[in-house]
Amino acid sequence: MVSTVVTAALVLAWLLTSSGSGATPARSCGTHGAGVSNGSWRDALAATARLAHTGQVVLGHLAVRGSLDREIVRRIIVRWHLDEVKGCYEKELTKLPDLEGRVTVQFTVSVTGAVSSSDLGSSTLGSARVEKCVVNAVRGWEFPRTMGGGTTLVTAAFDFSPAPDGKRVPTIVDTAPSFEAP
Repeated sequence: MVSTVVTAALVLAWLLTSSGSGATPARSCGTHGAGVSNGSWRDALAATARLAHTGQVVLGHLAVRGSLDREIVRRIIVRWHLDEVKGCYEKELTKLPDLEGRVTVQFTVSVTGAVSSSDLGSSTLGSARVEKCVVNAVRGWEFPRTMGGGTTLVTAAFDFSPAPDGKRVPTIVDTAPSFEAP
């Protein structure tokens, strides 16, 4: 995983700094539109990657009342949505490396499978940004249509903790300018 991220960062650095002359990144780095100076591929890499803290997110207690099976809800959260929750956490973990705790979200799954409401149940995390991000992410989740109709009430607890060894891995940072359509 780490080598893939580093490779991607190197390729991105080369693309951002290449002048199109076919030269190698070490020879072509400069201020070719990327805002990188001093001409080395290491400078370009530094402009596109940084070390970020990684965190762990585990689905803790899960209570499901209603038409959907608890195991189906658990599988969908873990397989499809846990990375969204982890993304909310890791954004804030770069600013607060000791951020740790539990966020409990209560949500309702409608007959169609869409989440119709999502609210913060409780939190020991102490980060309103992460809590809000998780609650908003849950609002966009979808589950299977319920058999026999009826809604499903779900209470899901997410346990957040920094990587156990304080590990930091390279993460690509978007340094390219954004463009809006006219």
